[in-house]
Amino acid sequence: MSQPEDVPAQRAPLWLWLKLGLMSFGGPAAHISLIQTEICERRKLATYDTYLRGLNFAVLLPGPEALQLVTYLGWRISGIPGALLAGAGFVLPGAALMIAATLWIATKGDVPLIKAVFAGVQPVIVAFVTAALFNLARSNLKSKLALALAVFALVAMMLFSGVFPLVILISGVLGALLLADGHDYYEINPQADDTPAGRKRTTLTVLGIGCVLWLALTALCIFVLPFNPYMGINIVMSTAAMATFGGAYPAVAFVGEQAVSSWEWLSRSEMIDGMALAETIPGPLSLFNTYVGTMASIGHGTWGAVLGGALAVSFSFLPSLTLVIAFAPYVDWFYSISLVRAALAGVSAAVVGIIGKLALVLIYAVCLPGNAPDWVNIAIAFAAGVAIMSGRVPPLLLIVAGAVFGVLFLR
Repeated sequence: MSQPEDVPAQRAPLWLWLKLGLMSFGGPAAHISLIQTEICERRKLATYDTYLRGLNFAVLLPGPEALQLVTYLGWRISGIPGALLAGAGFVLPGAALMIAATLWIATKGDVPLIKAVFAGVQPVIVAFVTAALFNLARSNLKSKLALALAVFALVAMMLFSGVFPLVILISGVLGALLLADGHDYYEINPQADDTPAGRKRTTLTVLGIGCVLWLALTALCIFVLPFNPYMGINIVMSTAAMATFGGAYPAVAFVGEQAVSSWEWLSRSEMIDGMALAETIPGPLSLFNTYVGTMASIGHGTWGAVLGGALAVSFSFLPSLTLVIAFAPYVDWFYSISLVRAALAGVSAAVVGIIGKLALVLIYAVCLPGNAPDWVNIAIAFAAGVAIMSGRVPPLLLIVAGAVFGVLFLR
């Protein structure tokens, strides 16, 4: 029951998924394009229609869309084993690199050279987030109601802390009530319900295993590792994994805000440095969570920090893997429900406001430090933004250019 019936048995070796993980630089858009090129065009392991269905499915679920797309394609190609290999191969190399880089920066961060590198990269990160905000707004704010939901999310996030899940819930409900597309409000395409009934047992089994693993990790945090930051890592990462719709940037916004304001694991500057690392290190952008988990545990020694990073990886990506594998057989059926599409439209509009808050926070911290404009950072951010919007400059090249500028002129 683990193999999709309409897909011939194939094998995508682990090295292919490791290659994708190690080649994925520059944020979710670049990752998704790389996956299409490698899986559909070069290897011809999946059709373009399958790729698009997987991408829609990834957008529908909470969590990082690139990881979920890779996991879905692994499932389509070779069932549950393929999904597990794809997800692990895409995430684990970058996660190991992120933990190692975070430990090195935590011990060497006071070196002037390191400070200069991050000083040059920070305004580039402002440009990345601002460009992502612009693209999301252009795609999702196509009506006055959608714009109103985005403003509501922005104001709520600016005024209150810890309201992210509530904002998502309210926006989804309002979207379902007000954005449904006319007469087919509750209609389901009968042709889309072609999932064999026997797979329901597999779905329940996968969900059960995922819950047991999550509960086991939670018990480890509560009973084996008390009075340490590990339970806090569980709370923040699990909430981000289950409540942050719209891809990696909303998850980064939520985790970063929690790490700075609610749990005080990071300073605002350290948060931006972590985003720079997540854009630089290969793998999904949500590896930022690994940086946060490692930094939160840095006071407990090297192995304590490694454990914090590993737990952050587990609590961040276990829910995504579980949801994708469990509900992959129902993709066409589920996405055909008009009510679901309307709720997703409401959530997508709110995500624009959530990313808007992240952009404002970063602009204030990097371009207006101490309430005074930093014209050098403003110029770098503007130039990087123009380059990003042109689509002609690879994101990794912009990060390297910012680092070089910092070393040459900001030391």
